[in-house]
Amino acid sequence: MATNTKQDKVNWTARELRQAEFQPVKYLIDKIHPQGFSFLGGRPKIGKSFLEFQKCIAIANPNGSLFGCSAMTGRVLYISLEDNGRRLKRRLDMMLNSMGIKDPSWLDNLEIVTNWRRFDKGGVEDLGNRLNKKKYIYCVTDTYRKVFPMKDNDSGVVTQFLNPIHALTTSGEFSFEFVDHHRKNNQLNNKCHYSCKL
Repeated sequence: MATNTKQDKVNWTARELRQAEFQPVKYLIDKIHPQGFSFLGGRPKIGKSFLEFQKCIAIANPNGSLFGCSAMTGRVLYISLEDNGRRLKRRLDMMLNSMGIKDPSWLDNLEIVTNWRRFDKGGVEDLGNRLNKKKYIYCVTDTYRKVFPMKDNDSGVVTQFLNPIHALTTSGEFSFEFVDHHRKNNQLNNKCHYSCKL
C-alpha cells in the first residue's frame, strides 16, 4: 500500500521507501528546467547568459514559453554581473521585438541587478533580505565566479554559503540557479549542461 510522503523525510526503511509516494517534479520551464537549485555550466561565449535572459523573460510573462514549452509565471530576480545596463537593454529590446511585444505590464515581474556583494562578504544575507521583501519564484546569478571568486575554491567555504541558498529552494516555491563558466579543457567544454538538486 503506497503512502504519501513528506518531502523533508530523510530516514527510511527499505519497505517505507518502496511504499512511498512523492509529488511529481514541478518545472519552471516545462520539460526543460525543473524547480530547485541548479547550475547551468559550459565554456564562455556559447550563449548561456542569452539563454538565461530568455528564461527570465518567459517566467515573468504570464503567457511565457521557451522553445514551445510553457513556463511557470512569477516574479524573477536576475543578478547579471557580467553585463551593464546598456547591453542588457539591447538584448531585452531585441528579444521583445522578436516576439512582437511592445511594453507589457508584466515587465515589472523581471528585476535586473548588475551589482551584488560576494556571497562570502554579505551577499547571501542580502539575497535573503531581498527574498523576504518580495515573493520571487526564480533567481539566477550570472556568474558563479563573480560571487565566489576564491582562488583555491575551498569546498568547505563554498558549502557554508551555498547551504542557506539551497535551503530556500526546498519548499518548492522558489528556485535558484548559478551560471558558471568552464574554462578547462574537458569533454563538456563545447556544451551547456545542467546540474540540478531537486
